[in-house]
Amino acid sequence: SQRFADAVVKSARRADPLVLVQDYHMPLVPQMIRDRLPQATVVTFWHIPWPMSETFGICPWREQILEGLLGSHIVGLQTRAHCRNFIDAVDTFLESRIEHEDSTVHRGGQLTRVAPYPISIAWPPANEEPIEATRARIHQWLGLPPGHRMAIGIDRLDYIKGLIERFAAVEHLLRSQPQWRGRFTLVQVASPSRSDLPEYQAFHDRVLDEARRINDAYGTERAPAILLRVEHHGAQTVRDLYRSADVAMVTSLHDGMNLVAKEYVAARDDDL
Repeated sequence: SQRFADAVVKSARRADPLVLVQDYHMPLVPQMIRDRLPQATVVTFWHIPWPMSETFGICPWREQILEGLLGSHIVGLQTRAHCRNFIDAVDTFLESRIEHEDSTVHRGGQLTRVAPYPISIAWPPANEEPIEATRARIHQWLGLPPGHRMAIGIDRLDYIKGLIERFAAVEHLLRSQPQWRGRFTLVQVASPSRSDLPEYQAFHDRVLDEARRINDAYGTERAPAILLRVEHHGAQTVRDLYRSADVAMVTSLHDGMNLVAKEYVAARDDDL
């Protein structure tokens, strides 16, 4: 954290810069910047959910995290519920004055506003290719038969995204509704994530094993139950996959604001 704060201070071209601090990797940075650049305006956006105080209290560095974040003039979170949880945590673990009506925290001569800023997407440009033409092209690219029903999942390869649970839902569908075997496929794009960590390596192997097991039980040679692509895809390919799918599956177990649902709707112009 200190290295990031030092870099900000070093790169500042004026005594009162506007500094945006992003996400949970940097909770100590805002106060470090304020200590070095007291005239700076510091805004922090916290992308992931903020837990209830009872849960946050398990963290042994809870006071340091809160003190660091309160170096911000504004702390932004995804939802009002997360804002309430953050303010409750401050109220529980730090000496401060809280104005609940204004969602502000006064501490050590500093004022911090806590506010929700639900993240959104850049609306895509109009796609001149008809949906059916895109679908035919993508089905051919994926090797799926014409008229095949397709669900799409676009996620990082991360245990919070509910991939194992999503695969279990596909398995339940094909076991309980056997008429869909050979007629339905979940196309799961899973971008590699933190692959140098042992926990993520183990999760990667588990995802591959589950897809293989379900395909052996319920897939066919031309129509796997799950078509798993562990690789990065460009924006246009992702948009084409959205436009080709009959269903988008978003099954995150606990996420800040999953944008796949918004992107899927924005990519469609066929009133699905």
